[in-house]
Amino acid sequence: MEANKQILNANLKHKVFGIGTVKEINGNMIIINFVEKGDKKFTYPDAFDNFLNLSDPILEEMVAADVKRNKDEVAAEKALIKQKLEDELQTKVNVNKSNKKKTSTRKTKEQS
Repeated sequence: MEANKQILNANLKHKVFGIGTVKEINGNMIIINFVEKGDKKFTYPDAFDNFLNLSDPILEEMVAADVKRNKDEVAAEKALIKQKLEDELQTKVNVNKSNKKKTSTRKTKEQS
């Protein structure tokens, strides 16, 4: 998810690095300049889920919506992958059952 341009130059606080300002946005990567720690790179919006809090409550709410949307997209993608794997497994099981049945039928005919 591409970072929202509205957070550029926004002030925020990191749990470890302290106070900083969003300095640069490049796709889903943001660079934050921290007063005492310098520049640090973060993935948007993931870093706002646990580590970063914006000073502006309106921006914080907007980013929280992006965090939720991103989590929902990831969950949907995981569910789709899981369903595909389950379908592939079921297909393999059905093929194996079919092959065993054919082999069993051949053996019975050969013994007759």
